[in-house]
Amino acid sequence: MDKTSKLIIGFMSILILGLLVLSIHYMTKAEVAPKEDRFVVIETQTQVVGGYEIMYDRETGVEYVVMTRTDKMAMSPLYDKDGNVMIYNEETKDEN
Repeated sequence: MDKTSKLIIGFMSILILGLLVLSIHYMTKAEVAPKEDRFVVIETQTQVVGGYEIMYDRETGVEYVVMTRTDKMAMSPLYDKDGNVMIYNEETKDEN
């Protein structure tokens, strides 16, 4: 095999590997918010490798933060400074 053939094979191998990595990345990307109508998104912040959303539960009023990275998602209720779960209130939300 001559030098040109090795270069072409190497380039094609790198290209195929890159396409494989990209396809795996997009297949495993986590959803930011559940698709049910139960949650209402209040705030969204997205970045290149992830982001977060603040939302509340329509049934309980509890506020949550949903944090995402490329292939991971975490959801946690929000707490106030006294350690109590934060309940969404439209009237006082604009004051904060």
